[in-house]
Amino acid sequence: MTVTDARIVEGDDEEWELRFEWNGVPESWPISPGDDEELEAALTFATYVHGLGGTRLGCFGAVEPVDDNYSAEAVFGDPDALNRLGARFGLGFSGNSLWLRLRGARGGQGPEVTP
Repeated sequence: MTVTDARIVEGDDEEWELRFEWNGVPESWPISPGDDEELEAALTFATYVHGLGGTRLGCFGAVEPVDDNYSAEAVFGDPDALNRLGARFGLGFSGNSLWLRLRGARGGQGPEVTP
């Protein structure tokens, strides 16, 4: 996985964008600057990280149940393996549904990724 060309682009109004390339694919996430930028960044991360495309090694999975402070937590890996590990600790992981569908279509191998 690579993140390249990351930059913040100021918009005409209060909305800005974080633009970057994820494995060569352009991505854009909204940013709402303000008094509590740390909270805004955490909410943006929690909202959009799971939509990033996975690789043949895995995808981002949300940690369930969410902890008391609703912090943004994501783990990268094969959802089946993460869930087997997490079960011992009362945790579950939900992965990127596109990655999971592609993995199923390829006999459990995950989507084909071209470098």
